[in-house]
Amino acid sequence: MFAPNQDRTGDHERKKGLAIVIHGDAAFAGQGVVQETLNLCNLPGYTVGGTLHIIVNNQIGFTTRPNEGRSSAYASDVAKMLSIPIFHVNGEDPEAVAQVVQLALDFRLEFKRDVVIDMYGYRRLGHNETDEPSFTQPLLYKAIEQRKPVREGYLEHLLKLGGITQRDADRIAEARQEHFEKELSESKEPNYQPPTPLPRGTWVGYRGGADANVPEVETGFPRERLTLLLEGQTKLPADFHPHPKIEKFLQTRVKMARGEQPLDWSAAEALAFASLAVENYPVRLSGQDVGRGTFSHRHAMLHDYEDGHRYIPLQHLDSKQAVVQVYNSPLSEIGVLGFEYGYSLDTPTDWSAGKRNLAISGMSRR
Repeated sequence: MFAPNQDRTGDHERKKGLAIVIHGDAAFAGQGVVQETLNLCNLPGYTVGGTLHIIVNNQIGFTTRPNEGRSSAYASDVAKMLSIPIFHVNGEDPEAVAQVVQLALDFRLEFKRDVVIDMYGYRRLGHNETDEPSFTQPLLYKAIEQRKPVREGYLEHLLKLGGITQRDADRIAEARQEHFEKELSESKEPNYQPPTPLPRGTWVGYRGGADANVPEVETGFPRERLTLLLEGQTKLPADFHPHPKIEKFLQTRVKMARGEQPLDWSAAEALAFASLAVENYPVRLSGQDVGRGTFSHRHAMLHDYEDGHRYIPLQHLDSKQAVVQVYNSPLSEIGVLGFEYGYSLDTPTDWSAGKRNLAISGMSRR
């Protein structure tokens, strides 16, 4: 996931890195999660400043032809919902592909928007080792058999231009083949070790194992501190005008904090989030209606009754607390869930202090 990496490094302008997603043509047109993910691209809690989407267009989905796999003219047409550039390029022309990639990168850098490259090519062999594509596309694969591989076609082009000789091209091919054969041979040796350990990134220092083997830790808070944390969430800026019903909601919270009535579910949840934040563990809450809580119980995000501006009490508990993010999401059953799952996998620690992030992000409606 790219968003947590940007957040962790302070790349708020989204300039230091680029997210690249490679799609198949049939999947880009047919998988609903593609549309759900595209819909996230400019939303405050999910933007990465533009993603480069590359459709490797084989003009076939397993054994399904385009006219059986989509109702649109192009596999990329679903991306028209964003009003972004969609480049169609011949995958057999490496120089054209390189030019389009550079143009796409320039656009993304300047406008922080998604870009789609629909690269037309073909699948020379079957979907896997046992597949025979000519069973279902005999005419297409007769035509493919007559076409030269991209390397050979491009080499002919270069030879005509005089930019390289056949001898030079053969030497380059032989050198690469020897390199790959050497690496393959070494990898099969009994004591083979990769040149460098596989990187684990932010998960360095963690280890797996059965939960039963993990020692118990004290997670409780003194009652006095919990009282202050709950009362702190009822204090609003002098110029903030809560809804009249929210005023009663906050008054009830004060009574709970003082022990005058039992905690309800939402108050207990608010204390859980608050206790993590003040101990410098980041909290990210996202999903449909999570600010208010379906149907009106959480109210983590308050709206001024006169001008509509927002205020999140959980963000104002302590000057040294960790970040607390509350984002309403689109009504997305899989796109948001996948985004948050990826976010949590790439954010096991506090961005600044290196503490373990116990407040794993997630999607919630209630």
